[in-house]
Amino acid sequence: MTSAKHITRLFALSLALSLALSCAAGCTKGGPSVDRTQPNLVDEDLFEGEWWVAQTVIEADADASGPTWTGDMGWADLAIDNNG
Repeated sequence: MTSAKHITRLFALSLALSLALSCAAGCTKGGPSVDRTQPNLVDEDLFEGEWWVAQTVIEADADASGPTWTGDMGWADLAIDNNG
């Protein structure tokens, strides 16, 4: 009987020790941050000229204001008015 109590106590002690070590390891400072940006990946001339923006509704409540549904696109946002 004492052997079973000894094994149970040893198991509980090792479980508590492993939990404490895991918590201590989780609180360590992380490594240095790595800059993964790629300078001059695309030519800046690509961003000149006319750009169009389309907004699409991806989620709408049943009581949303205005006539809208999932998949509705804001047609007023599709083109830039060049006349005014």
